[in-house]
Parts: sequence; C-alpha cells; structure tokens
Amino acid sequence: MANHIANTQQALPKLAELLIRKLGMPSYSDELIGDMQEEYGELMMKNPKTASRWMWRQTLLASWEGQKSLWQTPLFVNVITGVFTAMLLFVIVGFVVWLSNMDSTTPLLWEQILNGQIHYIVFSPDFWQQARFAVNNTPVDIFMFMNVPSVVWAMAWAVAMLLLSKRYTMSPRLFSVVGMALSAVPYLVGYTVINTQNLDPKQIGPILAYMIIAPLYILPMLSAWAFFRNKGIAG
Repeated sequence: MANHIANTQQALPKLAELLIRKLGMPSYSDELIGDMQEEYGELMMKNPKTASRWMWRQTLLASWEGQKSLWQTPLFVNVITGVFTAMLLFVIVGFVVWLSNMDSTTPLLWEQILNGQIHYIVFSPDFWQQARFAVNNTPVDIFMFMNVPSVVWAMAWAVAMLLLSKRYTMSPRLFSVVGMALSAVPYLVGYTVINTQNLDPKQIGPILAYMIIAPLYILPMLSAWAFFRNKGIAG
C-alpha cells in the first residue's frame, strides 16, 4: 500500500513542471501539476513509456493553452503591434532613402525593382549594404515621404477601420490583424499592376512609392489606435 502511494505521487520531470509554470495558465498551474503527478504515477506503474508520452503531451497542451490565452491579451497585442510597426517603418525609411538616391545597383536588384518585388529586395544583403550607405551619406528629406495616393489610402483605411469597429465587436487581436491586412492592400494592388501592365521605369516609380509609403502613414495610426482601444480610451 505504501509503495502504491509513493508511485502515484511520483514527481513530474523538472523540465515539464517548469514549462507548465512558465507557459501554462498561472491561475491553475499548481492544481494541474498535482493532478498530472497523480495520473503520471499511476501510469508509470503500468507502462513507463506510455506514462512518459502522456506526460509530455499534457505538458505541451497545457503550455499551448497558456500561450494562446496570452496572445489574446491587450498587452501582448500592443507589444506585437508596436514591434511590428517599428521594424516595418525602419525598413520602409531605408528603402525610400535608397530608392531616392540610387545611382547604380546590382542587376538582380534592378530587375526586382522593375517587377515590384520589394518583398524579395529587403531580404537581400546587397540591398542592406547599399541602403546603409545611402542613409549614412544622404540628407533625409521629408519630401521623400510625401505621396498623395498614400495619404488618400490612409484616410480611407481610417474610415474603414472606424466603420468596422463600430459595426462589429472585434477582439484586440482581430482588430490589429484586420488593420494590418488593410494596410497591405496598396502593396498588393501595386504589385499586381506592375506585373500585369507593360510599364516603363518612369511609370513604375510612382507605383512603388505608393506601395511602400502608404503603410508608413497607416502603421503608426494602427499602433496608436490599438493601444488606446485596448486601454478603453478609443473604439
């Protein structure tokens, strides 16, 4: 009898307990660990391999549920939205300065420019080397970032988000996802136009500007709006 009690109270591996405490739901992690220890001990008496598989499966499920709950909190959404916005704005500013002062570039980057493939360009080491040189050696002019179509789309984006938030009850996460999706529309439209029309480089330039500058206006609004909405001040 004493041996049975000792086995059913066998402790979980330290790593499993650590994962549950750090990644699981804090409100019932102690209770969950206690229940798992009891079940784990009983399974170990029957089949250690089965017990081990069960224990790690339960650990992963508990960790997943805890993190899924965290992802839906306003604080997490604010942090992710802010970080994403900061990173993308950094890329956009570097790209605009590089494009505005580009005297020469590699044949591959030039071909990607003409195809509107900015999503490929920004992952090229050659681009970052040239962009860093352009930013360090060229005065940044605010007029580089002035673009009327981008302003118009930013205003349309704001109206659309306002109407959607009034019409539908959106969680903080859904609100940010919808806002980011709408901010990507100029890029998708510009990319489609460039790749379906026979345009010369002078015609492609304004389209590229619209594709990359529109998010420059929209993303700060989204980040600020999401923050105040989650704080209960806006929306």
